[in-house]
Amino acid sequence: MSSNADSEGNIIVVDDYDHIRSTFASYLENFGYQIKMSKDGTEAKTLVDHNIFDIGILDVCLLDYNGLKLLNELKNTQPTLEITIRTGHTEDYDFFGVIKGGEADWISKPCKLPELHAKVERIRREQRHLQELSKKNRELEQVKTETEHVLNGMKTMIQNQDGAEIQKRAKIRDDFPEIIGDSKKIESVLSLVRLV
Repeated sequence: MSSNADSEGNIIVVDDYDHIRSTFASYLENFGYQIKMSKDGTEAKTLVDHNIFDIGILDVCLLDYNGLKLLNELKNTQPTLEITIRTGHTEDYDFFGVIKGGEADWISKPCKLPELHAKVERIRREQRHLQELSKKNRELEQVKTETEHVLNGMKTMIQNQDGAEIQKRAKIRDDFPEIIGDSKKIESVLSLVRLV
């Protein structure tokens, strides 16, 4: 799989009309996005199998595929792919159903290019935020693992010294099991909590 890390994001545009694909592609490329285009669902599936995309812009009515079925298949291949559906049938469109199915957003036909750009930018901002949170979570997990390793090493070192004894953890309380300790101040606070 390939991905261009220097771009604002990688987008696949799936539409059976050449002029729509090329209009969307040239417009979004002006903002630094890398675009690949697909004329149908079969070609889209092949592209998603061989490339990493951040966003898919998908026409709901394709010649060879139902857009919602294609959405599910693309999401199965790349779960992080966020898909915006283009539809001209907003009056009978199952907005909640497709959101539950994994759609990130939708846009009505005819599509205004600045609106499309705004939706793409919002999705990319959310993706970057989630990536940052995920990175911080991994860093915290690493710190936790390293800290536990150091503490276990210190505990072993102390236990191996003659006459050293490590106190066992305070008894787990029956009334507030998540609270450790039994000092007078803690008992005073817990008395207030019980009262409340």
